Amino acid sequence: MPENPPRRDVNADFAAYYGHHLLLGALCSEPEREKRDNMESDRALALRGPGAPGLVETRLGILFRDMPSLFLSHTWTPTPAFAPHDVVRIASRHLRDAGWDVWFDEDCMRRDVDASIRSGIDGCDVFVLFLTSAYITSVQESHDDVCRTRTNCYKEWCCACTLGKTILPVLLEDVWAQAARSVLCLYISNAFRVECWKDHGSIARDVTDVLKARYDVHPVRREAAFKNRKAKAAVEQLKV
Repeated sequence: MPENPPRRDVNADFAAYYGHHLLLGALCSEPEREKRDNMESDRALALRGPGAPGLVETRLGILFRDMPSLFLSHTWTPTPAFAPHDVVRIASRHLRDAGWDVWFDEDCMRRDVDASIRSGIDGCDVFVLFLTSAYITSVQESHDDVCRTRTNCYKEWCCACTLGKTILPVLLEDVWAQAARSVLCLYISNAFRVECWKDHGSIARDVTDVLKARYDVHPVRREAAFKNRKAKAAVEQLKV
């Protein structure tokens, strides 16, 4: 019988990733290094997955404060006026800047799409639903013919409902009447919603305001510190 393939050492992969970037960071100026450290903190949270309790110390000595996590569900299907994915990408950056831990597919999706989605929704505090006509159609068509079609939008929606997640609809188009005629109305008809179809630039501010005022969910500023001694030791290990 052939031997079982060796299991991947996830921690080794994690250390290798950060060792590479710490070597690059050593050549940066102080402002550039601070910016890089903030970016690496976001990347580490994506790798580790949302929902980790309390403070977590990695083998490179990076500390993270647990943050309320938002799962951003949207369709990639463009509208005549805009591309939802581009709008949500910008919103995700603004939400991170505001102090939220954000699950956004472009940053957090891994090889196993379904497992990535399940992990992201399982760990989130709020399921943020970016509604367009195409999203509603995607969910409704999958619901009507679930044996043949199961889009990612539909799977994300079903997973959030099954897990009992708080759902916050964000309207990128004026489609509330269409949503009310779809299967979505069973779960969001009485939900507070954010109407941003007139100004996509206000999404992060409006989402934050609604979550704070209506759901008592508040963003938290993340503390991330690179301990030079441990970081240097990890880099030295990579040179061996």
